[in-house]
Amino acid sequence: MKKLFEALSEIDVLLLPKQYAKKMLQAICDNLGYRFGTVIEIDEGGKGGLFVSYNLPEDYVERVNQAKVSVLSTPSGEATETGRVVVVHNPSSEPRLAPWYDVLRPYNLKTIVWVPLLSKGHAFGTYVLYDTQIRDISEAELQVFEQIAVMVSIAISSNHYIDQLNQKTKELEDEITEHKRAKETLQKERDRAKMYLDVAGVLLVVIGADQKVYLINKKGCEILGYYEKEIIGKNWFDTFIPERNREEVKAVFEQLMAGEIEPVEYFENHVLTNSGGEKIIAWHNSVLKDEKGEITASLSSGEDITERKRVEEELQKYMAELEGFNRLAVGRELKMIELKREVNGLCKRIGEKPRYDLSFVDAEDEIGGKKDG
Repeated sequence: MKKLFEALSEIDVLLLPKQYAKKMLQAICDNLGYRFGTVIEIDEGGKGGLFVSYNLPEDYVERVNQAKVSVLSTPSGEATETGRVVVVHNPSSEPRLAPWYDVLRPYNLKTIVWVPLLSKGHAFGTYVLYDTQIRDISEAELQVFEQIAVMVSIAISSNHYIDQLNQKTKELEDEITEHKRAKETLQKERDRAKMYLDVAGVLLVVIGADQKVYLINKKGCEILGYYEKEIIGKNWFDTFIPERNREEVKAVFEQLMAGEIEPVEYFENHVLTNSGGEKIIAWHNSVLKDEKGEITASLSSGEDITERKRVEEELQKYMAELEGFNRLAVGRELKMIELKREVNGLCKRIGEKPRYDLSFVDAEDEIGGKKDG
């Protein structure tokens, strides 16, 4: 699972939504051993459409679409309606997949996993993983699938926003520059996000059973804002973990050192910096043992994801603003006409010729006035 997290973290969030979703499927298949994967959107009528796929057999989609059956009557429909992951073993004998028995048998599929995609609390599709082996899906793996579903859902939502933006841009007149500004602003946000990702640091810290820091690398010092000599020997939890969740983080460490739990592969928490601020660190934790096999310290590598979290929130907020901008586009057109009228009025007051021809607008207003009269 650690390799999967590493592969996911290397995916460029600035990729186009379909490319990003395909990379997500590839990371899952390559690191967990699934044969191929798909992302399916389901419309209000229950019709499914392929958003993107990875390593899919060439004729698979065409053969699947030959069955004129609502997707909602399948395990995919169950995942969509319940919002829960659905796992089917031996799909060629699953009654709900009967229309596709002839399609499934040649691929010798033994396990299919449907993971719901959610938006505003409602499922609008699934991403599907296919394997030729019967797999026992652990609770931890299910949680990872659900986390990935959030990222895939955001990609699809972003794709919808981009489509709407492009369509509206084509419809507006060239003299309305707001759409160009919106696209330029979006590109700047992407450039800023890329910059933050490029400078994201990874720190390395060794914490002994006495909770003191025995080693920290240069990147860790940079992230925390201290010199190495100011960190070594300090109690990690009392010095660098916020008081509000100090006991919670310390409890996990104590369980880890006691061997009561397996090493935590992925963990996020806030750390305090020398400036008095906080940063969010994503950790991959392991333990160090002596010659007798007894645990002596924890070895943790951490990535500063503070800026990434902030940028993701900004991008989501900005996409929401763009959606609102599209709804207000017509109102902005009317505002543009009013501004032109004001400019023409000013020109008239100073004895200049009006700069904009609004005769067509005035004619429409006059016709409308006669109708009202």
